[in-house]
Amino acid sequence: MFSSIPKADAVFLKWILHAWGDKESIKILRKCREAIPKENGRVIIVDAVIDEFGNNEDRFKDVKLMIDMVMMAQTTTGKERTLKEWDYVIKEAGFSRYTVKSIHAMQSVIMVFP
Repeated sequence: MFSSIPKADAVFLKWILHAWGDKESIKILRKCREAIPKENGRVIIVDAVIDEFGNNEDRFKDVKLMIDMVMMAQTTTGKERTLKEWDYVIKEAGFSRYTVKSIHAMQSVIMVFP
């Protein structure tokens, strides 16, 4: 599983980490951190961010929860994550900061910085 990632200025992960549990996602992100420059590297994650507070303004809320159930049924450890769960995975992988941008889709763009 992701034994190495080629050196790059940025690593783009779209719908990858939701198929893995926290332990495996942390390992993947650590490999990404090794592949990018410390000064200006980026890891760009496009994945769902579940609203743990039940925000009624999220028109994709039901779809995100349905995808979470699909991940539970089709993988042993995969899941959709809340912002708090993303924070844990990103920080445990050794990254210092990140930003989350909602887009007009069920996914969000999570920009991770070394």
